[in-house]
Amino acid sequence: MVLRKIGGLWTCIILSFFLAIFANFETVQANQLQIPTLYNTRDLVLELEATIVSNKDLTDVNVKMPLIQGQPLYCQGVLGIDALPPVSIKQEQAGSGSDSWYAEVHWDELPAGEYRRFDVSIKMRNSRPVYRINPEACLTVDPYAFAEYLAPEEGVESDHPSIINCASQVIGNARNPYEISRLLFSFVNSHMNYDLSASDNRRGALYALNSGRGTCQDYADLYVALCRAAGIPARLIYGLRYNTEEHGDLIGRRNVANRHHVWTEIYLESYQWVPVEPTYTYKLNGRKTISFDYYGTYPAHDLHIATGYENPPLTWNYKYSGSKPQVYFNVNEILRQE
Repeated sequence: MVLRKIGGLWTCIILSFFLAIFANFETVQANQLQIPTLYNTRDLVLELEATIVSNKDLTDVNVKMPLIQGQPLYCQGVLGIDALPPVSIKQEQAGSGSDSWYAEVHWDELPAGEYRRFDVSIKMRNSRPVYRINPEACLTVDPYAFAEYLAPEEGVESDHPSIINCASQVIGNARNPYEISRLLFSFVNSHMNYDLSASDNRRGALYALNSGRGTCQDYADLYVALCRAAGIPARLIYGLRYNTEEHGDLIGRRNVANRHHVWTEIYLESYQWVPVEPTYTYKLNGRKTISFDYYGTYPAHDLHIATGYENPPLTWNYKYSGSKPQVYFNVNEILRQE
C-alpha cells in the first residue's frame, strides 16, 4: 500500500515537471520574434522625372527632393538609386534611426523660360507580408521604450479628450493589444466614409472623428491616434498604392503620380511592426462590412509601396533680381516591374 502511494506521488511529480517544461516552452515560443510569410515578391522601379522652369532669370539654383524616408524592412528594401549628373544622391539618418535618401541638384543659372529636367530611378524589392498572429503572444509593451509612438503629434491628437473617450468606448473591457487594435480597426473603417472631394490639406484625427469623412490621410491619422490613446504604439507610413485589377499590371510603365497613399503600422509584441490598412470599403450584398483582409496583410492585387515614415516637402532656393519670380516644379512618377 505504501509503495503504491509513493509510486503515485512520483507519477504526479514527474507529470508536473513535464507540464511545467511545456508551459515554459509555450511562453518562450510566444516571446520569440515571429516573422511574416512573404508572397508576390516583385522587383520594382520607381522613375521620378522632375522639371523646373521660371519666368525670370535665376542663379545659384538648389533643389532638394526627398526620395526614401525609411523602409518597412519586413517586406521591402531599396536595391539601388540611380541618377545622372548634375544630380547627387545623399543618404542621411533620420531621427528614428532609419536611412533617408535625397536627390540634390545645383545649377549656376537657369534662364527664364528654359526647362531643366533631371531623372532619378529607385529600385526596390517589394513583397506582400502575411502575419499569422497569436493573440496570446501580444503582450503589453513598455511605454517608455515606445514613447515616440505613443505620444501625440500634429494631426495625431491622441491626447485629446474626444479621442481618448472614443478609444475607451470602442475597446470596452478588452485588454489584449491584438484584440484592441482590431476593435479600433473595425471602428475606423465603419465610422469613416471616403470622400474624394475632401481638401488636400491635412486636417488630423480629431477632424476625422468628428466628421466621419476624408481621404487616406484622415483614416490613418484617426487610427494611429486611437491606437496611441489605447496604449498601442502606432505610426504612419507613406507611399504608393497600386491596384493591378483596376489599373493593369506593371509590365508596362504606369503613371502613379496620383497614387500617393498613407496607411499605418502598429507594434505588437513578438511581431514588431505590423501593417494595418484602415482605408478601404468592403461591401457584402450591397452593405458595408468589416473585413480583416487589410489587417496584417493586403490582398495580392493591392500593392503597397512604401516611400517612408515621413513626408517631407520638396525644397528649393535661388537668387534673382527685381520682383519675385514664378517658379514651377513638377515631378512625374512612373512605376514598372523589372
